[in-house]
Amino acid sequence: MRTALIRAVHARARELGLEEADRRAIQHRVTGKDSCANMTADELRRVLAEMDRQGRPGRSRDRLPDVAGARVVRALWGSGWNLGVVKDRSEAALCAWIRRQTGLASAAWVHDARTLSRVIEALKRWLAREAEVDWRPYPDPVGYRPRARVIEAQCRLLGIAGQGLVMLHIDDTRADAVIRNLGERIRERPSDEAAP
Repeated sequence: MRTALIRAVHARARELGLEEADRRAIQHRVTGKDSCANMTADELRRVLAEMDRQGRPGRSRDRLPDVAGARVVRALWGSGWNLGVVKDRSEAALCAWIRRQTGLASAAWVHDARTLSRVIEALKRWLAREAEVDWRPYPDPVGYRPRARVIEAQCRLLGIAGQGLVMLHIDDTRADAVIRNLGERIRERPSDEAAP
């Protein structure tokens, strides 16, 4: 019985596109044990139930989990929306994009730092390519100010010169408000209007 359950866990992980490290992270989260060989039949059933609960794309459970780094992913997705690159700001659209990028059957499986880092870097590359966002840090003492970089790209898209540097000196809350305001202007442009 246990052997069949172990095989089922491994088979389900393959169906979901989980790498071994991801599968072990789920097992540890559910049972406190990394290895199927150390689990009871009941624990193996709980792991399968968790995979079934979160592993179906399109269900309400298909959400990026609230783990370290998820806030950055959501912020980048919002930046993409405000740059006119992302056409659907919804969590469902974000999850669909994550599934395509990672090959996972559900965004709910994005738990580990390595996968989150891959998602973050893919989003940054997409925004750099499509909206010419320059993610490099500013020279010292300013350093890394991604909101200012998004505002610079928005200003380029709208043909507004030099506003990004002014934004280096406002706090994050005000910068977010500016990004939303400029995003509305970008999305209001006719779709055939070319960027300057």
